[in-house]
Amino acid sequence: MPKLARFYVNFANPVAVYYAGQEVKGYLNVDIEKPLNLQCIRLHVRGEGFVHWTDQRMRGPAPLRTPARHHSAHEEYFDLTTTVLESHDNEAPKITLLRGNYCYPFQFRLPENLPSSFEGEYGHVRYTVKATIEKPKRIIHVTKTAFSVIGSLDLNTIPQMDSPAGMTLSKNLCCLCCTSGPISALLSLPRRGYVPGDIVPVAVEIENLSSRKIESASITLKMTTNFHSRDESRTVSTQIDKITHGAMPRGSTSAWTGEGIPLPALPPSFLFGCNIIDIQYKLELRVDAVGASFEMYVPLEIIVGTVPLRSTIRPIPQSPRHDSRSRGHHSTSSQATSHSEHYAVSLTYMESRLGGACIREEEDPEDMKGDHYFSPVYPYYIWTD
Repeated sequence: MPKLARFYVNFANPVAVYYAGQEVKGYLNVDIEKPLNLQCIRLHVRGEGFVHWTDQRMRGPAPLRTPARHHSAHEEYFDLTTTVLESHDNEAPKITLLRGNYCYPFQFRLPENLPSSFEGEYGHVRYTVKATIEKPKRIIHVTKTAFSVIGSLDLNTIPQMDSPAGMTLSKNLCCLCCTSGPISALLSLPRRGYVPGDIVPVAVEIENLSSRKIESASITLKMTTNFHSRDESRTVSTQIDKITHGAMPRGSTSAWTGEGIPLPALPPSFLFGCNIIDIQYKLELRVDAVGASFEMYVPLEIIVGTVPLRSTIRPIPQSPRHDSRSRGHHSTSSQATSHSEHYAVSLTYMESRLGGACIREEEDPEDMKGDHYFSPVYPYYIWTD
């Protein structure tokens, strides 16, 4: 039977999500089956941004193939170490923990202006708590867990977020030596700023004055992530959701109304506070014509924030109600008004639509304890009429 049964970090907030500038509290739990000798127990809290990818030319004969070239960059947001247990007796530096359960409280305050947690294909913004049980000159046990940090992006602080937005494009379809009539498309939105939980209402008008049938038209919500190393950048485009419409005969007009794309739990636009990863969101209307090399794209950027526009809700006069039953964190609500564009809203937190990643790193031992898979949590708003 091993001496150490369990060794883990337990946050006071069960959802383990915090805003930049908030205080993080929790407990380090140590369950001992047999007496364990040690020198100290340390807690290491870290916030960092990291990107990495490799390039390698694989074509051609082996002598012409190039070795892998690594691209990387790193940012450190904070790095704190504290000792939660140690002997103060110079003559007897050894501590013996007898069989039982031990609980060591910890707390620390997050710096202001931190970027939101993010796990991507070529990089991450990650916040972790690692604890170590140490003997002289060596570490004998390690546990690590990650927690979510929200860098606030208040849509009310960005100009024109509640203003209508639109984009129009007209393009001629070429058929051999003849030029056909144009295909015109309009994509419009009632506003530019949204938060997870919103349904983004889209309006589309397509006019087909060409001599060809339109095979299909679609609107895609895309997330574009740019990873910046010291010498190069790499871009990843992720499809979040899509609406597709069928064929349109030549000479016809089509208008889409009453449709919307739901916005799932996602990191905020820009990823402010991080200089090596940035994020943009856009809606893209695509029109494809039959039998021709023709594609039309109408892009329209939207901003995904963490705080909704005040114009979409009615503030309540009393202080926000803190409800610890809502996924272990704050839940606030607002009364609805008689105006059709105002809603009651409650705030909860949901795991990222993008999934998560393994937080184990090269220097971590194979027998490291803790939850090695982490998916960030983001604010998610639930709207009711």
